Amino acid sequence: MKKEQAAITICSYLSMLSYGLTVAVVGSLLGSIEKTYHVSSGDIGLLFTLQSLGFVLAVLFAGYFVDRLSLKPVGIFGQAALSIGLAWFASSKALPTGLAAYFLIGLGGGVLQIVTNTAIASTYTSNRASSLNLLHLFFGIGCLTGPVFGGLCLQNNIEWNGAYSILFVYSALVTGLYVFIKFPQKARQDPINLRELGRVFMNRYTILLCLAIFFYIGVEMGTNSWAIIYMEKNIGMSTMTASAMLSYFWMALTFGRFICIYLSKKLPPQLLLFLLSLGATGAYCTFLNTSNTWAAGISFVFVGLVFSGIFPTLLGLGSNKFPETIGSITGIMMTFLGIGFMIFPWAVGVIKDHYSLNHGMWLLWTLSLGLAVTAFLIFLETRKED
Repeated sequence: MKKEQAAITICSYLSMLSYGLTVAVVGSLLGSIEKTYHVSSGDIGLLFTLQSLGFVLAVLFAGYFVDRLSLKPVGIFGQAALSIGLAWFASSKALPTGLAAYFLIGLGGGVLQIVTNTAIASTYTSNRASSLNLLHLFFGIGCLTGPVFGGLCLQNNIEWNGAYSILFVYSALVTGLYVFIKFPQKARQDPINLRELGRVFMNRYTILLCLAIFFYIGVEMGTNSWAIIYMEKNIGMSTMTASAMLSYFWMALTFGRFICIYLSKKLPPQLLLFLLSLGATGAYCTFLNTSNTWAAGISFVFVGLVFSGIFPTLLGLGSNKFPETIGSITGIMMTFLGIGFMIFPWAVGVIKDHYSLNHGMWLLWTLSLGLAVTAFLIFLETRKED
């Protein structure tokens, strides 16, 4: 049994690493892709729109199929879809083909998010929060190493499609791993129906979790999209310094999960969620209210540090609340994650065009405040049940 658990865990880690690499590698390769397609920067941005669309559709339905069938066939489908999308994108020569490939990449990535989170939450029932933190550490490692990998490829005269081909080979190997690993059979014998899915969704606790994850991803991805320009224009950092600060942000977000693994064993997850959200709100306010380079940099990195445990903790709370339908609750939450990803980076850009980037960044602080308030309501809701 322990060997089976170890195999499932390793497969989930490698799978999440593959998606993290895919998400992050495009940053260093985007200029080369744009030149190949002969399109504008606005047009190339459609890649992320199609990726988000595929992601949302996947997480909306993958949880239902995980609960109805089992993890293995859905996991094979997700990893294979990611592999095919990578291969297709590597061979594409025009934007329409690239958009279709990126939709498939988003679809596969969304399925893998559901499968890996469900697999870990189902395997480690007694310490879900810490186990999910460790799982997402591997996604963070992929996000950290993806840009470096892409840059090394270009430095060694490997074109962007060669980099995607290498990622395809790795993803295909992970697909083979899914085939040979024995996953647990479905936990329940009665089929899940859409009425039950609706029951889970309309639960007050579920609504709070979805709001929290919606606010969370808005802050994270809005910051990832606009923080460099903000630090250049409003704080006076050079492009290299601002870029380094964003790298430190992701580094803190990744390795902060080691701290959260420890904290999640010492504190109730709902209390940990509230404390992390409160810390993020305070640090973000400091970041936006200072023009000092050191103060801005330290507060900005601290936001990444406290943000590190929020997402896995939210998933753990959802799994604890609905242990009989882990796939469905994870799918519902990941749907709101994808919607927030599509809305808020775009919204900050619109506010920048009509008002200023400073106003747009304060929108992100408002989302952080909303996250803290929602986390407090989750804490109160859990205390009522206890």
